[in-house]
Amino acid sequence: MKRQLLFLGLLWGHTTWASPGEASLLDEFESSSQYEQHRTTLIDDHQLNGTELARLSGHESWEIRLQAQVLTIWRDNPERAMQCWTLAPGMTRNGMPRFAGENWRGPDAAPLLIERFIQGNDETETRAALIAALQYTKGDWSEAVVSLFEVETEERVREVMADVLRYADSEAAWVGLGLAAQDESATVRSAAMRSIGSRSDGALGAQILVQAMADGHANVRAMAARSSGWLEITPNWNALRPLISDEDAEVRLHALRAMKRIDGVRTAQLSELSSLQNDANDKVRRLATSITP
Repeated sequence: MKRQLLFLGLLWGHTTWASPGEASLLDEFESSSQYEQHRTTLIDDHQLNGTELARLSGHESWEIRLQAQVLTIWRDNPERAMQCWTLAPGMTRNGMPRFAGENWRGPDAAPLLIERFIQGNDETETRAALIAALQYTKGDWSEAVVSLFEVETEERVREVMADVLRYADSEAAWVGLGLAAQDESATVRSAAMRSIGSRSDGALGAQILVQAMADGHANVRAMAARSSGWLEITPNWNALRPLISDEDAEVRLHALRAMKRIDGVRTAQLSELSSLQNDANDKVRRLATSITP
């Protein structure tokens, strides 16, 4: 209930200007305690016809857009909608829930996944799996995930949200990654750094990566260094240099790898190489030895 009440705060601001059709869809979101009953009422509401739902499916508000898409699917393909609403996830070899298969693929799966995430009563790991499945839909979910990130209380779910932002539309992704990079959880911040490194427009996050290199958690620093190398962000080479003397071996390793990838010739001239060739960590030592002028 706390999660749903937090989410409702996103919706109240829309009710003052909503048209009758828009208000009905917002009311559906707000009726968290009787959601299924309210959804059934709207499915049977002939005043909210297909033409109106098609119009609202392109609305500027993602909440209205999403709910219009949800209602359309429940009307046109109730069997699939019910399966997405009720089916238990499968399990990975590691015993983690996963939504896989045709039911969870395609653009029209996205609104059903988000509907269940918001209005369902699943456990934390299942909710995280619902978010993870969005990346395979190629649907309209980016803006929703960013908004939901802001009110999500579970660290594990925020981590997965930060992870799927690597696949999100650019505008929404950078809003979300900026939030995730400042999250209270180092696990979430690390996921944001990895996502930046995996994006085709990841260089836009160069400054986010530089700021994360001063993070108090070693894994965040390491992932910021690694992503700088993956993206070959030339301006980040200087910011990486202090990290090759970091107290954490993984940070030193990823920083040196990144510097070599960005500018191998310049990295070969580093005065720190001689000490790194005698580093206590075998991987750092071997990498430093392999870098020769």
